[in-house]
Amino acid sequence: MPRLSFRYGVLTFAYMGGLFYLSSLPGSATGPNTPVWRAISNAAHVPLFGGLGLCLVLAFRSWPARQRIAWVLGVATAYVVFDEWHQRWVPERSMSLMDIGLDLAGILVAVFMVPWRSRP
Repeated sequence: MPRLSFRYGVLTFAYMGGLFYLSSLPGSATGPNTPVWRAISNAAHVPLFGGLGLCLVLAFRSWPARQRIAWVLGVATAYVVFDEWHQRWVPERSMSLMDIGLDLAGILVAVFMVPWRSRP
């Protein structure tokens, strides 16, 4: 029976905590409200959530590939939706389908590009 990696599981929860902290900051604390800053901020979603995808892939690394991919995508999608819902309640922030798409793009990059180079 495959098991989660304890070390990478802890790293994943810590990473999620860091993302939650960043999404808890009011909009005015994240930078100026200019078109350039908004573009940079949106582009940052891909590598930030790619990091989460990598942590999840490593936590599930001993699982068979199909199960690993299914669980990583399931957990990541649930977290992404929760994170965007949470931002709905943060001053000067909002829930955004574009952010969800960018977050999932970063996770997909990690799931489908990085793990093929490593073996459990």
